[in-house]
Amino acid sequence: MTRAKFQCSNKTITTDSGWDYLENASTTKEVANIELLPVTGGSEENKSFFKSTPNGKIELRVLNLAAAEMFEIGKEYYVDFTVAN
Repeated sequence: MTRAKFQCSNKTITTDSGWDYLENASTTKEVANIELLPVTGGSEENKSFFKSTPNGKIELRVLNLAAAEMFEIGKEYYVDFTVAN
């Protein structure tokens, strides 16, 4: 496992139209678009993470708005990368 630390830099709610494979129909719904950037400073822990992950970006498109509520601009989040079997 590798752990990284990212900060939420942007979060927007938009309306998206497209094919819903679960409903087997065209739908229009609100989605959350979330952008996370690697931490660069502000604490000794962040400086340590920055030495290993100096650049990158994670973009999420979240259909479940209740799940997207946990992401707040400016807050920091750990991201764990584990190989899927």
